[in-house]
Amino acid sequence: MSANKFLLEIGIEEIPAQYVQKMAQSLEVNIQKALVENNIEHQNAYVYYTPRRLVLLVEQMSDVIAGTVQEVKGPAKKSAFDEQNNPTRALQGFLAGRKLTLEDTFIKNINGVEYIFANQKTEAKNTADVMATLLPNLIMSIYQPNPMRWNTFSGKFIRPIRWILCLLGATPVNFELEFVKSGNTTRGHRTLANHEIAVSSVDDYLAKLPQAFVLLNQNERKQIILEQIKRLEKQYGITVPIDTDLLDEIVNLVEYPTAAVGSYDSAFLALPEPIIITPMKDHQRYFPAYQNGKLTDKFVFVRNGNDYYIENVIKGNQRVLSARLKDGEFFYQEDLKTSLADKAKKLPDVVFQTKLGSYTEKMARVQEISYRLNLALNLNLSDKIDTTIPLLKADLVSAVVGEFSEIQGVMGAIYARHDGYAEDVCQAIEEQYLPRFSGDKLPQSNLGAVVAIADKLDSIMGLCAVNLKPTGSQDPFALRRQAIGILATIKAHNFDLNLSTFIKSLAPLYAKFYEAENMSESDFTEYVCNFFAQRLSIMLNEDMGFAISEVISKIDLSALNMTEIVKKAEAISKLNGTSHFEEMIQVMQRIDKMIAGKSAAENIVADLVKNADEKIMMSAFYGCQEYAQIALNNADYEVFVENIYPCLESINAFFDHNLVMSEDLDERANRMAELKLISDFMHKFVL
Repeated sequence: MSANKFLLEIGIEEIPAQYVQKMAQSLEVNIQKALVENNIEHQNAYVYYTPRRLVLLVEQMSDVIAGTVQEVKGPAKKSAFDEQNNPTRALQGFLAGRKLTLEDTFIKNINGVEYIFANQKTEAKNTADVMATLLPNLIMSIYQPNPMRWNTFSGKFIRPIRWILCLLGATPVNFELEFVKSGNTTRGHRTLANHEIAVSSVDDYLAKLPQAFVLLNQNERKQIILEQIKRLEKQYGITVPIDTDLLDEIVNLVEYPTAAVGSYDSAFLALPEPIIITPMKDHQRYFPAYQNGKLTDKFVFVRNGNDYYIENVIKGNQRVLSARLKDGEFFYQEDLKTSLADKAKKLPDVVFQTKLGSYTEKMARVQEISYRLNLALNLNLSDKIDTTIPLLKADLVSAVVGEFSEIQGVMGAIYARHDGYAEDVCQAIEEQYLPRFSGDKLPQSNLGAVVAIADKLDSIMGLCAVNLKPTGSQDPFALRRQAIGILATIKAHNFDLNLSTFIKSLAPLYAKFYEAENMSESDFTEYVCNFFAQRLSIMLNEDMGFAISEVISKIDLSALNMTEIVKKAEAISKLNGTSHFEEMIQVMQRIDKMIAGKSAAENIVADLVKNADEKIMMSAFYGCQEYAQIALNNADYEVFVENIYPCLESINAFFDHNLVMSEDLDERANRMAELKLISDFMHKFVL
């Protein structure tokens, strides 16, 4: 038995850049799982990808799968044979399913019961043969966001598969998809070396690809791009800020990167910067260049190829960008002919969502939500809200946003400044969509935070009310992202808001929508609150690092008070394992177990408290409660635990020395009320 390198390369027509990495990772997971399930010994698997190929390389893979002997358990002896000692159907099925005979079996005694056992043997197999059987299904099960059927083939794939190279050592692993047969040939760069290249081994493959202008390792391509940009910065005296998302996209667009500098007419620099940068980055995948913090008339692009005739490529990119900038300049000048307020007058004709109406109707709800937020948070922003909300979505009808939808909100702020509105209003218009993605900046101003929360909350509640809820992995309106954006904004501004109560207060705004979908108000608000609670749990775990079992499970998320919940999570995380906290949890569990399902009196009757331990317990609790409540009011949860701790001993003593379930039903109900009072008070901090 020996070990060899294993290589699988799937050659595909260019895959969209945003899907390449996920597909490669899916391939790796599928094969790793198959290797383990089929007992194929291997070490060090790596996944590589370019826009034109998905590659899995295993540094060591055994060329033979060793045979095994496994002891398997069958039916009990008494049910395996009939009265004539003939095999029953149970035994026959056991033998047939494993291709065994009666001679292969033996008896074992387990806990006094005799069972039929057998040694299940598997023969040694050739790894290449096993892989040839596995790979067609593994390839077709790769994650694909939008698989399609090509030509007359029945199988679906995101793009047509053009070739498959598969080697174990120097031996081709032969299999066939209906698209193509595997072999020992690859292809080079689409324009520089688009011909078949025979390879004799994995090392031969790795040596020949760079000669064919393919840099297989995505990390190598990224590093080369960064080094090339640094050289260009030095050569041209420019600074090129690296947008990591843009860089990753470019890495997934090229197999052989060459960075170069282009330029455009400096007269375009008179345009607002977003109109210049947006077509550069989002449309053309260029990096803007700066000098002394100011945008210059230069840009950096990355060619998928070498520097052959690079001057012509530079000119071509310059022509494309100049055409886009001319469009942007024209649209901007047209937009300046009307005020932002005039643009807002067109919003009744712009549909937000068919059932929810126009953007004018949406803004009426957003304004009401903003008023209520302002009141709940005591921010004194009513006048600013009156000015901001009517302008909030006005740039949607502008020519620039019609061409460059990525900068909606940003252009609204630019037009508002041009029209002379106060800076805080302009800032709020720009901040309304923040955060746009995970890790994005948050609204900085209170006004921006209020309108951003109100706008997102209306979208979530409105779309849920018309039954356009997220399902599984589908979230076409990005409601999950918007919910996390709301929670992150509340946290950043330290807003003391019971979001659950607030959501319930807004339900009448959406009554006609959820009633049309046969939803009750309680079902509607329960769904929305649970939706936020799920996002909050994920946010606490993934973004803030709190453990689910140790911290998050001990917090009541139903109130959705972000500020309070984060403080509780921080306190519980710090208190976990400390003696006072752990003893409090044990006492709470002891009480909760006792009162579960028991009837309790509505009010505690002092005259029914006759037991000495009971009196001491309640006296100790009342003595601790006052100062513990002050700590709760101040969200000082560590002090809360210290203040409640002194009464725990008397609670345990009452349990230890008395029959809590008194035969006197009135006394029993009174005791249940006492214990419920203590439990409810402690649960104000921790579940």
